[in-house]
Amino acid sequence: MNRSLYILLTLFLLVPNVVSAEAQASERSRRYNVQIGINRAGVSGVCILQERAEEVLGAIINEFGISVLSFRYDAKRRSVKIIDAISQLDKCYIKRVLKKDLKEIVPQLTGEDNPIGCRYCNERHKIEYTFALQAQI
Repeated sequence: MNRSLYILLTLFLLVPNVVSAEAQASERSRRYNVQIGINRAGVSGVCILQERAEEVLGAIINEFGISVLSFRYDAKRRSVKIIDAISQLDKCYIKRVLKKDLKEIVPQLTGEDNPIGCRYCNERHKIEYTFALQAQI
Protein backbone atom coordinates (compact mmCIF):
# COMPACT_ATOMS: atom_id res chain seq x y z
CA MET A 1 0.00 0.00 0.00
CA ASN A 2 2.75 2.43 0.93
CA ARG A 3 4.68 1.72 -2.27
CA SER A 4 1.66 2.24 -4.57
CA LEU A 5 0.89 5.51 -2.81
CA TYR A 6 4.49 6.62 -3.39
CA ILE A 7 4.27 5.75 -7.13
CA LEU A 8 0.93 7.53 -7.46
CA LEU A 9 2.27 10.62 -5.73
CA THR A 10 5.39 10.64 -7.95
CA LEU A 11 3.28 10.38 -11.12
CA PHE A 12 0.96 13.10 -9.85
CA LEU A 13 3.93 15.45 -9.42
CA LEU A 14 5.76 14.57 -12.66
CA VAL A 15 2.93 14.51 -15.21
CA PRO A 16 2.08 18.26 -15.02
CA ASN A 17 5.78 19.13 -15.52
CA VAL A 18 5.97 16.97 -18.64
CA VAL A 19 2.76 18.44 -20.05
CA SER A 20 3.89 22.04 -19.42
CA ALA A 21 7.28 21.31 -21.02
CA GLU A 22 5.51 20.01 -24.15
CA ALA A 23 3.25 23.07 -24.22
CA GLN A 24 6.26 25.38 -23.96
CA ALA A 25 8.02 23.48 -26.74
CA SER A 26 5.03 23.90 -29.06
CA GLU A 27 4.80 27.67 -28.36
CA ARG A 28 7.48 30.03 -29.59
CA SER A 29 7.67 33.79 -29.44
CA ARG A 30 9.64 36.17 -31.62
CA ARG A 31 10.23 39.90 -31.31
CA TYR A 32 10.82 42.05 -34.39
CA ASN A 33 11.69 45.68 -34.94
CA VAL A 34 9.01 46.94 -37.29
CA GLN A 35 8.62 49.97 -39.53
CA ILE A 36 5.50 50.65 -41.54
CA GLY A 37 5.82 53.50 -44.01
CA ILE A 38 2.79 55.11 -45.62
CA ASN A 39 3.49 58.04 -47.99
CA ARG A 40 4.45 60.85 -45.59
CA ALA A 41 3.66 59.04 -42.33
CA GLY A 42 4.85 55.92 -40.62
CA VAL A 43 4.78 53.74 -37.55
CA SER A 44 7.80 52.15 -35.95
CA GLY A 45 8.11 49.97 -32.91
CA VAL A 46 8.15 46.33 -31.93
CA CYS A 47 6.13 43.40 -33.26
CA ILE A 48 5.73 40.40 -30.97
CA LEU A 49 4.55 37.12 -32.46
CA GLN A 50 3.57 34.10 -30.38
CA GLU A 51 3.30 30.92 -32.41
CA ARG A 52 0.95 28.22 -31.23
CA ALA A 53 -0.05 24.93 -32.83
CA GLU A 54 -2.36 26.27 -35.55
CA GLU A 55 -2.33 30.01 -34.97
CA VAL A 56 -0.08 33.01 -34.46
CA LEU A 57 -0.97 35.85 -32.11
CA GLY A 58 0.66 39.16 -32.90
CA ALA A 59 0.88 42.69 -31.57
CA ILE A 60 2.58 45.82 -32.88
CA ILE A 61 3.57 48.30 -30.18
CA ASN A 62 5.09 51.72 -30.89
CA GLU A 63 8.11 53.27 -29.12
CA PHE A 64 5.90 54.80 -26.44
CA GLY A 65 4.40 51.44 -25.44
CA ILE A 66 1.03 52.04 -27.08
CA SER A 67 -0.51 49.03 -28.78
CA VAL A 68 -1.03 49.99 -32.42
CA LEU A 69 -2.46 46.71 -33.66
CA SER A 70 -3.16 43.21 -32.39
CA PHE A 71 -4.16 40.32 -34.61
CA ARG A 72 -4.60 36.56 -34.91
CA TYR A 73 -3.38 34.53 -37.89
CA ASP A 74 -4.98 31.12 -38.51
CA ALA A 75 -2.40 29.01 -40.34
CA LYS A 76 -4.90 26.34 -41.33
CA ARG A 77 -7.27 28.74 -43.10
CA ARG A 78 -4.62 31.35 -43.96
CA SER A 79 -6.81 34.09 -42.51
CA VAL A 80 -6.13 37.12 -40.34
CA LYS A 81 -8.45 38.60 -37.74
CA ILE A 82 -7.71 42.08 -36.44
CA ILE A 83 -8.46 42.01 -32.72
CA ASP A 84 -7.71 45.61 -31.81
CA ALA A 85 -6.39 48.70 -33.56
CA ILE A 86 -5.79 52.33 -32.61
CA SER A 87 -8.50 54.74 -33.69
CA GLN A 88 -6.55 55.98 -36.73
CA LEU A 89 -6.40 52.40 -38.10
CA ASP A 90 -9.84 51.31 -36.90
CA LYS A 91 -11.60 51.88 -40.21
CA CYS A 92 -13.03 49.02 -42.27
CA TYR A 93 -11.11 49.91 -45.46
CA ILE A 94 -7.80 50.21 -43.57
CA LYS A 95 -8.39 46.94 -41.74
CA ARG A 96 -9.09 45.21 -45.06
CA VAL A 97 -5.71 46.32 -46.44
CA LEU A 98 -3.92 45.36 -43.22
CA LYS A 99 -5.52 41.91 -43.24
CA LYS A 100 -4.39 41.23 -46.81
CA ASP A 101 -0.87 42.45 -46.10
CA LEU A 102 -0.53 40.51 -42.83
CA LYS A 103 -1.80 37.41 -44.62
CA GLU A 104 1.32 37.62 -46.80
CA ILE A 105 3.76 38.78 -44.11
CA VAL A 106 3.09 36.42 -41.17
CA PRO A 107 3.92 33.16 -43.01
CA GLN A 108 7.26 34.71 -44.05
CA LEU A 109 8.05 35.70 -40.46
CA THR A 110 7.09 32.36 -38.93
CA GLY A 111 8.72 30.21 -41.60
CA GLU A 112 11.89 28.34 -40.71
CA ASP A 113 13.67 29.30 -43.95
CA ASN A 114 13.71 33.07 -43.21
CA PRO A 115 14.01 33.67 -39.45
CA ILE A 116 15.76 37.08 -39.65
CA GLY A 117 12.79 39.10 -40.88
CA CYS A 118 11.19 40.27 -44.09
CA ARG A 119 10.35 43.26 -46.20
CA TYR A 120 6.98 43.60 -47.91
CA CYS A 121 5.68 46.37 -50.14
CA ASN A 122 2.04 46.94 -51.01
CA GLU A 123 2.44 48.62 -54.40
CA ARG A 124 -1.20 49.54 -54.80
CA HIS A 125 -1.45 51.53 -51.56
CA LYS A 126 2.25 52.42 -51.34
CA ILE A 127 2.76 50.85 -47.91
CA GLU A 128 6.14 49.41 -47.01
CA TYR A 129 6.57 46.96 -44.11
CA THR A 130 10.02 46.11 -42.71
CA PHE A 131 10.48 43.47 -40.00
CA ALA A 132 13.92 42.71 -38.51
CA LEU A 133 14.37 39.95 -35.93
CA GLN A 134 15.31 41.35 -32.55
CA ALA A 135 15.03 38.27 -30.31
CA GLN A 136 13.65 34.78 -30.25
CA ILE A 137 12.01 34.23 -26.88
